[in-house]
Amino acid sequence: MIENYLSGGAGLEPVAGALFALGVMLLLLEAVGPGLGASGFLGAGCALASFLPDAASGSEPWLTVVLAGLGGALLLFDARAAGFGSFGVFGLLLLVGALALGAATMQQFLFTLLAAAVLCALALPVALLRLPRSPAMERIRLQEKLEGGSARGVRPLPAPGARGRACGDLKPRGTVEIAGERYEARAERFIEKGAVVRVLRAEGRELLVEPDL
Repeated sequence: MIENYLSGGAGLEPVAGALFALGVMLLLLEAVGPGLGASGFLGAGCALASFLPDAASGSEPWLTVVLAGLGGALLLFDARAAGFGSFGVFGLLLLVGALALGAATMQQFLFTLLAAAVLCALALPVALLRLPRSPAMERIRLQEKLEGGSARGVRPLPAPGARGRACGDLKPRGTVEIAGERYEARAERFIEKGAVVRVLRAEGRELLVEPDL
């Protein structure tokens, strides 16, 4: 069986068909889950290896290898984007096209495609169960926690018209206290410590204030 595969006869030998099915399964699992791991590159290698002997022997056109390579590359790119999108769909279509070109008969084509579908159906539930505990998902949760914490830590600035007192001389910048909270502030003219101020507007994270006469 191995000798028949390596000899590169016309059509897909059982070993080549098994490699293709395994490659598609690994690539799809990598594309569905976030991140880019060794299984994706192994899947792309299996997909290429299923057509290389035939192309090298001249029994099949090199276009099959090109289609398989492009399809695997698109699925790997889709895996890097942490989801299964248009690149993944197009990559899968290219792999199916390579299979259609490399199979000697419709029976070979359908049987290999069915084998790939069965492998994917068996492996997908296991991958989904492991997905929440994967390192990629841990990084995503940590990033969301950090972003959420940062967003909660940004306090709203007082609205225009709010009144407070200067904590020190504003010449022109300093600190004001409004409703028990201190804020960085700027005045267009000197304001002495303890003076009552009124907010004109916010400029970034700084308040523009004036004396409340």
